[in-house]
Amino acid sequence: MVSSQRAEFGDLERVVRGEFNYSRTLNEPPQLPPGYDWDTQIHKYCPKWYYQKLGVRTKMRFHDEYAEKREQIWQSRLEEIRQESKRKGPFDFSRSKWERLKSTMYLGDDDPAAAVLRDRMEDIVKEPKSGRFFSFSKSKPQHAQAEMPKQSPEERLTDDRRVAVFCHRAFYDQALKIPENSRAAIENGIHKGLLLHELDARLGPGIGPNQTFLAHDEVAQRITPTDRRWSAISLTEVWETALATRRFDLTKNDYASSVEQTGELMPNLEKLLLQYTTGSRNSGGYDGCTFQIDLRGNDLTKAIAWFHTQEYRNPKLMLKGYNITFESGQSLLAAVDQCTTQNYGKRFSWSDLDAMDLPIILVFYSEAITNLALKERGVKDLLLLEYEDLLRTTKRHVQSFFAIGGNLSRPVFIPEIVHSGLGLGYDIQTKVARDPLTGSIIKDPEVVFKSRLDRAMIEVSLLLREENPTLMSSGCTRLCEVRTEDGRELTAAMTNGRLREKAKGEAGIAARCREIHGGLFPRSDIVVADDPFAEIAARTWIDEYAKLDRRELLWQDYYTWLRSAGSEVYEAVKKLQGPFLANTVTSRLNSEWNFQMPAS
Repeated sequence: MVSSQRAEFGDLERVVRGEFNYSRTLNEPPQLPPGYDWDTQIHKYCPKWYYQKLGVRTKMRFHDEYAEKREQIWQSRLEEIRQESKRKGPFDFSRSKWERLKSTMYLGDDDPAAAVLRDRMEDIVKEPKSGRFFSFSKSKPQHAQAEMPKQSPEERLTDDRRVAVFCHRAFYDQALKIPENSRAAIENGIHKGLLLHELDARLGPGIGPNQTFLAHDEVAQRITPTDRRWSAISLTEVWETALATRRFDLTKNDYASSVEQTGELMPNLEKLLLQYTTGSRNSGGYDGCTFQIDLRGNDLTKAIAWFHTQEYRNPKLMLKGYNITFESGQSLLAAVDQCTTQNYGKRFSWSDLDAMDLPIILVFYSEAITNLALKERGVKDLLLLEYEDLLRTTKRHVQSFFAIGGNLSRPVFIPEIVHSGLGLGYDIQTKVARDPLTGSIIKDPEVVFKSRLDRAMIEVSLLLREENPTLMSSGCTRLCEVRTEDGRELTAAMTNGRLREKAKGEAGIAARCREIHGGLFPRSDIVVADDPFAEIAARTWIDEYAKLDRRELLWQDYYTWLRSAGSEVYEAVKKLQGPFLANTVTSRLNSEWNFQMPAS
């Protein structure tokens, strides 16, 4: 045993490679409040057929628009009848006759609101008290009035507003050599009842089927034995590439050069989706999963163009892209139209995606907004940008995508405005920035600016929710790829896969905010989490058990707010925010040369 360990690791006294020893698959999930159990909570936050629930939820946004447009058509028809009556003589304008006529009015099949009726939402969404199907009228349905009270949807957590927790890069487990974005990671999540998975995908150079594989970094080194860039590897070779895992080299603060084969090849996304979104478990598939496909650069353009030519029905996936690539909604539309025309000889129309109800998540990063604001103001120093500048630019930028994907337009559009929560501590009037977690004053001018920008993004997010009460929003609870036993946390760079240490001090506050399980304010409807169990537990403690009002975070620091729920809630949630043991490495060896469990 000792000799084999020495042969594998070499001179461990000279170069010690850390091991990931904590398996979140084999260990018990965290503590839940009294009266709650994990089977129930997993079903709530990672439900089977979430995609269908998403369809019902998003179609409800069309209710007011449907009623308004129906009323417009009716008034137009009424005016026509009145004009006709002037020409042909008196006409019976009795109320009962008008109501019967009005009830027969309908929108054409080409109208997006008509999809609500076609998909028989009346059979799915009922009034909670009477059980009667709600009908479309000018007022909101009773369902909406009961489930989303005027004061705030944050105050009441209903099945309709339940947060959906997606496993980040699927439910990988470094201790068990289950790599991220792999078939094994998906199976691992399914085994634990986690049916919602976010996957990073990359497209090959061509157009058509079998062009997409799963990988986050631009280089293959972190998850395979090769260190080449994916763009330099043919798709034929990609499919033959073995997935591997690596230990951590404590002398280089990066992944070790040696690899361990996992027995799995690079996944073909199209074949993977056929297995997990169609068929039955007995036939080797699993039809209860929903996938969020993260596409970088112009890959979103190519993916939308590809689906535009297909005849899928409810593919049970969501496509995600980034504002770093698309300056506005119009630029996204133009890029997709150009790709579709050049490669398929057909002009693009969002309506061609209607049969799929294909949701598109657009991630809004602050860097792109800052660049736009600098351009609009005509300045080069970001510190010259005032709160009003940032608010105006953010609002215009985000709303440009609603023009092609929101309200009565296509597709089902879900914004992910990446506000870390840093801006919760920014005072718009005094321009003083505080740490939203502790309340301490921030002095670094660049961090103060980031707080100001983050506050503008928060305000736009709240504005969108006010204007579109049924709008879905997305977010992310982001942890580290590697944590050392002395507490250093490192993340992998997408461009080369190399590890870099997270910022500390005031510069690291934003990253620490994004690590908070359960989130800050406003709460997202969809969250991608590195630790889905901690995320579910935190939201159970905060939203369901303690029923804390997240709006208070606008004037109160997080830990004071959390303490207001009592010591039981405070200690339980604080423990959830502890070190991410699943990605922690250790150099400790016992007398038999076996690695030891890292200290928590």
